[in-house]
Amino acid sequence: MRLIDDIKALNKINGLKRELDRLSLQKYALDNAYSQQSQSIIALAKLKCNGITEARILELNNFLENNEYKDRRPNTYTGK
Repeated sequence: MRLIDDIKALNKINGLKRELDRLSLQKYALDNAYSQQSQSIIALAKLKCNGITEARILELNNFLENNEYKDRRPNTYTGK
């Protein structure tokens, strides 16, 4: 009887370890995405502090997109 209980406990622990691994991977992905988003928000705030209007920022963004500007950094969020 104790052996069966030990086996059930080990199965539960292994299941929890797999779940923890899965959740850790999700957390890493979210942390990475939010870090990039945070950097973008900081950059926009700095531009606005330097007198660049939102309209001008959007204008520059559209210009870059229309002229096929590609960010060279790996793993960048494109917003698409």
